[in-house]
Amino acid sequence: MMTGLALVLAATPSQAQQAVEEQPEVRRNVVFNSVDGVDVALDIYLPAGESQEPRQVCLYIHGGGWQGGDKSEGEIFLRGPVQAGWVGISTSYRLSGQATWPAQIDDVHDCLEWISRHAEEIGADPNRIVVAGGSAGGHLALMAGLDQRSWRKYSIIGTFSLYGPTDLLADEWHFHQIRYMLVNLLGGDPLEDPSLARDASPLNYADKRDVPVFMVHGDEDSIVPYSQSVAMQELLGSLGVECRLLRVPGGNHGNFDETDPDWTEIARQFLEWSNRLAGVNMEVVMEEPASTQN
Repeated sequence: MMTGLALVLAATPSQAQQAVEEQPEVRRNVVFNSVDGVDVALDIYLPAGESQEPRQVCLYIHGGGWQGGDKSEGEIFLRGPVQAGWVGISTSYRLSGQATWPAQIDDVHDCLEWISRHAEEIGADPNRIVVAGGSAGGHLALMAGLDQRSWRKYSIIGTFSLYGPTDLLADEWHFHQIRYMLVNLLGGDPLEDPSLARDASPLNYADKRDVPVFMVHGDEDSIVPYSQSVAMQELLGSLGVECRLLRVPGGNHGNFDETDPDWTEIARQFLEWSNRLAGVNMEVVMEEPASTQN
């Protein structure tokens, strides 16, 4: 479930009021690539009002075990950042039933390339991009943010992962329910050919020059073990890379929503972190979601 972040987040009270009065411009299903008959598209969410300067970008990548889900998931996630003045992009990618790795990360790179080429058209600053994602999308966000070939080329300034896998070689996958998803993604069994999983593991790309990383993970996650994010935090920390891990006590996989008191804090920290990286000086004020107001 991906709710809460956008439903509780507004940068300031005045922007919260503006969000009610003015809606962002939405451009859906912009095809940025077509491969073997599969159209790969993105949705664009442009903040209300005009800006004299190019706006920072939040790119969201959906989850679904690499085999399902779609870019509509990003609409809720991006609503808060867009209200706070970010250009929001939610991208699709070829699913594992359509193509095997590295097609998925190739599509993310192509999306970043599209943003760079069309930045002026959408009022975006291609030098200030935060890449975010949930679950499988968190994995792809980490791959984009940690692989120097992408963050250097596309000016990624930070990576945000909600309960995304980081090490596809870990022993815990051998008898785990997600293993069949890995086989479908990689086009082979990583137990028989470890190089398949190694090439697709964000942990394998950690480097002291990496951009800042922010991860959120429930410590009772039954799909992607919490230890996956811990391993990434420990490795990046040992390399001197800024890495924050926000543990959600009792949190399972993808069940954080606006009724969870932890989620308000997650939302606040995410936007404050993103604004700091983008050089945006803005107070973050949390608004109670309508569903919880008396």
